[in-house]
Amino acid sequence: MPTIAVIGNCQAQAIEAIIAMHTDCKILGLPPVFEMSDADKDRTLDILGKVDVIFAQRVSADYNPPFLRAASLRSMFPNVLIWPNIYHAGYSPDIEYLYLGGIGKVVGPLGDYHMKTVRTAYLRGASVAECLSCYSVENFTSIFPNPIEASLAELRRREKDVDIKISDCIEEYGKGRKLFYTPNHPVNVLLFEMVRRMLRGIGLNFDNPPSHPYTLSKVNVPVYSAVRRHYGLDNLAEGSFVGIDRLDYTNSPDTSSTRVYEDLEDLVNVFYRFYDTVPGFRELQA
Repeated sequence: MPTIAVIGNCQAQAIEAIIAMHTDCKILGLPPVFEMSDADKDRTLDILGKVDVIFAQRVSADYNPPFLRAASLRSMFPNVLIWPNIYHAGYSPDIEYLYLGGIGKVVGPLGDYHMKTVRTAYLRGASVAECLSCYSVENFTSIFPNPIEASLAELRRREKDVDIKISDCIEEYGKGRKLFYTPNHPVNVLLFEMVRRMLRGIGLNFDNPPSHPYTLSKVNVPVYSAVRRHYGLDNLAEGSFVGIDRLDYTNSPDTSSTRVYEDLEDLVNVFYRFYDTVPGFRELQA
């Protein structure tokens, strides 16, 4: 059986575990790309030189460190297959990351994730009630008229230069069941399908295991009510917002416990309280 390396974000770590636990393939583990720097180049290339196949997640053409770019890897190794970041924002299209100078990534009530609608409402001085009104079907779909189609179109665009695709699976099953906890944290069944397609690409079969532990569900963003109603997705349970209990930026996210928010209003209230404590936040433009 082949020796495999999987390069990518946190999805790669999950895929490594699936392959290691449920196949006879050997995995040579690597850290996620967001933890790598130029200092990791020699060690990483040494590992990649010892494997039979490299599954490398697509990154941008200007990604740093450069050695992780698809073109760079393919110039050094003949056994590289590119797979996409399994990303779908159709259920919650205003989810974003937030970076501030001097702080870096801002970790808030939903961990790494923020809601652009909430952020902009806060910055323009809107009340919580006014912010919540932005999430009505009429108001939300005026800004995000076709979020599922738009997200799939973006994923297909990014798949144009990959070897292994997944957008067709999301399109086929994404309205029948919730396939993501957050836009870049897919459920196991989607990770299983990606593994099946990866291994099929090297001539191996893979059957979904009856069970497998999951590590990407610390944060959950439910299908927005406006999206559910717009698409008639009544078969998808609303679910709850699950994040961390961080009301104050001065409290470490590492010591913040998991929090299940009662509803959107509860979450917006906490975001507003949290933003009150973030240095320099009010100076941002809405």
